[in-house]
Amino acid sequence: MGRVRARLSKSALDRQVQGKVATALQAVEEALAVCRQARRSGGVEAHRAPRVVRDLSRAKVALSNVRRLTPLYDVEDPDLRQPVWQPPPEEGPEPEEDVEPEPEPVPEPEGD
Repeated sequence: MGRVRARLSKSALDRQVQGKVATALQAVEEALAVCRQARRSGGVEAHRAPRVVRDLSRAKVALSNVRRLTPLYDVEDPDLRQPVWQPPPEEGPEPEEDVEPEPEPVPEPEGD
């Protein structure tokens, strides 16, 4: 994926970075193959090989997650530079002034 990303990038700096990342990924994969071969052959290195494989696998994931330097879209595109349309504010009734409502009359108690 890194090589494809490096070829398709519009920025020279991004192409260079992604190319180096792709080379590093390839080197990590080759190192993983060497460690797997050491695990199969046995010997002194065989008991440490799983830890090295784990570390190399983590490095591979980290290299795969390196982000691009430029955005995916063309920032010079004139269509993207136009202001976003916003609807005009809705015409509605004028807000009423704060008028306190009249209190309701309290019924008087009935007399004897």
